[in-house]
Amino acid sequence: MRSMGATPLNLFMEGGNSKLEEMIKTSKDRTIYISRFHYNNTVNRKEAILTGMTRDGTFLIEDGEIKYPIIDLRYLQSLVEAFSHVTELSPFRLIHDPAGYVPIMPESTVVPSIKIEGMRFVGSR
Repeated sequence: MRSMGATPLNLFMEGGNSKLEEMIKTSKDRTIYISRFHYNNTVNRKEAILTGMTRDGTFLIEDGEIKYPIIDLRYLQSLVEAFSHVTELSPFRLIHDPAGYVPIMPESTVVPSIKIEGMRFVGSR
């Protein structure tokens, strides 16, 4: 674990006032709804750049409605940059504890739904 550097294993994020349904309805431009990220890895620790994949539900939103599922996507994004483009947060927070990793790397994440404008995707699987 020491070779991983400064890796936070238990993250908690305060929520906001927007409901997920409202975030979807107010998305008039083409938007991607991501239910979960998977296989997140640090690319550049100094600049807080991460990469990973979407998983278990990635959907296209058009005119404020979920239209259809799309293939999982790979992202490459600076967390600092992404968090500077957060436009809405839900009050509800989801507790995520990835099955299978707990004995090796105990971790949990408690986060609201987050609407970020301009996420960077670089490919698909």
